[in-house]
Amino acid sequence: HNGDWSFAGADNIINFRQRLHCKNIILMQGNHDLHINQSFVDRGYFKQYSQIGYFKFGDVELVTCHFPLSQWYHKSKGVYHAFGHVHGCWEQDDWSLDVGVDNALKLLGEYR
Repeated sequence: HNGDWSFAGADNIINFRQRLHCKNIILMQGNHDLHINQSFVDRGYFKQYSQIGYFKFGDVELVTCHFPLSQWYHKSKGVYHAFGHVHGCWEQDDWSLDVGVDNALKLLGEYR
């Protein structure tokens, strides 16, 4: 999850988590996640909580962060970047993608 989990307030952090049927959620810290800390990982609500993540899926490598980056680890070697925060209002390049729901609506015509 690319951040702003607790945008709806501290009371909804656990409520939202309990509604998702997903065993492991890695959460990138968003600017509206001030109420979330390591204790949520310790209590099992999230697998990990950090500001930036690096993942590899077969031959595909990905750097993810709540905020869009102009440079990231191994961008010049084909590593992709996924981000949120900008609500579909950021010029992307061939190596980055706004994965926020606002951009999904813009690209696909629906929230999904």
